[in-house]
Amino acid sequence: YFNCEERTKILNEIYLINPDCVVCGMGTPLQEDFLIDLQNIGWKGVGYTCGGFLHQTADDIQYYPNLVNKFSLRAFYRMYDEPKLISRYLIDYPKAIFIILYDIIKFKIVKK
Repeated sequence: YFNCEERTKILNEIYLINPDCVVCGMGTPLQEDFLIDLQNIGWKGVGYTCGGFLHQTADDIQYYPNLVNKFSLRAFYRMYDEPKLISRYLIDYPKAIFIILYDIIKFKIVKK
């Protein structure tokens, strides 16, 4: 990745080039923050995130072993291969689900 100064320079370069589309694969939340900052400086294109796809397929397009694919165990394989994801999958995602459900329920109550 890059430091703060390089990040600002890259954001400005992308803004000046003004592409219609940017694909950002920095992992979450860096990629989302990057695209938001790009939008905040005035870029009007479409941004897509691809998470770890670029590093997963850098060596071989077949990142997941066949059995992992066959039995749909990708999340478990990623936790094994990238232990930093364990807290995201087991803590952050469930927490986010509860927050979203809370907001949905709150919105429905306020709307009535």
